[in-house]
Amino acid sequence: MLSGSFLDYGISRADDLPLFCVEHAEHPTAGNPLRIKGGDEGGIVPATAAVKNAVCDALAQADVDVRPMPAMPAVVWEKVRGIGNLSTNAWGVMAIFTLRLLEAQGYPIEDMNLSNRRVERSLLPYNL
Repeated sequence: MLSGSFLDYGISRADDLPLFCVEHAEHPTAGNPLRIKGGDEGGIVPATAAVKNAVCDALAQADVDVRPMPAMPAVVWEKVRGIGNLSTNAWGVMAIFTLRLLEAQGYPIEDMNLSNRRVERSLLPYNL
């Protein structure tokens, strides 16, 4: 059957579809501390990996290794607090952004004396 456009096709309604039940079956693993498996599959997880890679790339120039997973805020905090003077390049912006995220979660970044660190304000995505 040929049709002039998609407007000629009928759209299925709820009463046209079969009944189905969606369930979530959890099977925790003992293979890691978080007891998760398949964490790299689909959904929003790729976005998490992209953020993790961005943080790793940004802080690598400062010799800060945050590769081990999971990147808990306390772990990132301990590693980032040893960074020297920040410059206006991308890793400096990312480091400040990371610090502000940690501050929002309750970590006391005021102990780091950020007043001697320079970041080009126009490079910041938000008013940090």
